[in-house]
Amino acid sequence: MGRDLSIPVVLSMLAACGGESQAGSPGSVEAFKERAATGVGEAKDAIAGAVAEFEKAADESLSKIDGQLAEMRAKAHEATEDVRAELDEALSDLDGRREALGRKLEELRAAIPEKKEALMKELNASLEKLREAAKDAAARLD
Repeated sequence: MGRDLSIPVVLSMLAACGGESQAGSPGSVEAFKERAATGVGEAKDAIAGAVAEFEKAADESLSKIDGQLAEMRAKAHEATEDVRAELDEALSDLDGRREALGRKLEELRAAIPEKKEALMKELNASLEKLREAAKDAAARLD
């Protein structure tokens, strides 16, 4: 997901200001602070929504990978001994990667907001590598 979220924050703050110039008017600093706080709050809500969407998509991806791994295990039982040994090794590797991704997703859920974007990028890259490895392992069965 790795989007740069600084632009929406700035745009939210500008929108909160409404393009009005209140320089010199009473309470203008306080009014600006209030509008800026509102903009920052809205930006934080948007970021939290993006993180929640990412978490949901990651959960769905991991569930799909779990299904693929289960399907490969079932097919591996029907394979020849040489192929089965190779697939068992590949499946063991894939299981380890899958477990690591599950832990990383839990880390994302518990992380402070400042760490979430980096964790999301890392998870995204790891998910893509796992998808490719699962695809390669499944191709051995076909």
